[in-house]
Amino acid sequence: MAITSKTRKKLWAKSGNICSFPDCDLELCVEDSSNNDLTLGEECHVVAKKSDGARGNSDMSSPERDKYKNLILLCSNHHTLIDNDEEEYTVERLHAIKTTHENWVQDNLKKAVRKKNDFYFEDEAEMHFDDDYLNEVNDWILNNTDYDHMTVNLLKESISNLMFLGEGTRKMLVRIINYNKKKNKIDIPSLYKKLIEDEICDENEFFEHIRELEVHQFLEFDDRFKHFEDENGNVILCSSGTIMAYMNQICDFGDYGIGFDSIEKFLRNKTLFKSLVVDEVYEML
Repeated sequence: MAITSKTRKKLWAKSGNICSFPDCDLELCVEDSSNNDLTLGEECHVVAKKSDGARGNSDMSSPERDKYKNLILLCSNHHTLIDNDEEEYTVERLHAIKTTHENWVQDNLKKAVRKKNDFYFEDEAEMHFDDDYLNEVNDWILNNTDYDHMTVNLLKESISNLMFLGEGTRKMLVRIINYNKKKNKIDIPSLYKKLIEDEICDENEFFEHIRELEVHQFLEFDDRFKHFEDENGNVILCSSGTIMAYMNQICDFGDYGIGFDSIEKFLRNKTLFKSLVVDEVYEML
């Protein structure tokens, strides 16, 4: 089995067209002086494709070796470096390097989007709400739920902050709200098990979405997780300690999660609610 087109697109997108090796800022797809496309990136296997390759002595099946989880995007120099020094560049270290780099890409993209949105808000494209409708929503919430501190301003903030979440994270928010509706709690280990088993997302994506929801106050934990960071302050998300911290803490809605859980209760319409959160269709508000 070869690397699929879908896997290849995901790897390049999440790597941001930049070599994943620490302190290497080489762009991997560029134009030369004659406007010809040059592809400098290499889709490298963490566990080698063949058993006699670098880090290839593994029980991992051949199809698994071509999956996104076992690939890291590097320039040719750093590809050669990691394959020539297996002792230094172990499977665990390469996974940490990959995760740190992809988190750095994601964080910087969010900052860029935030600046772009701030620019538009300062201009004339500020979001406008139907205050009468939101007052009706808020009154219903206060009279029919336990959220007795809900306000119209909190609802507006919740909706406005949705734009800082990626589509995958918005879908995760909908799933968490639906789960909470059935179980009356948010159980991270159970959610993780179901979504991974159903192949809705992989391990990295799951914890990226949870972290993003926490950072933007849609979720909160009883004791803020103690994440791992490298010397540059980049979060190493998929170290076992970080995962266990999420798994073992009580999770609840943060202020903006409460806003959307309240709106879901008011709407009582899965299609309408999904359209609001995932597709960001705000006309109703």
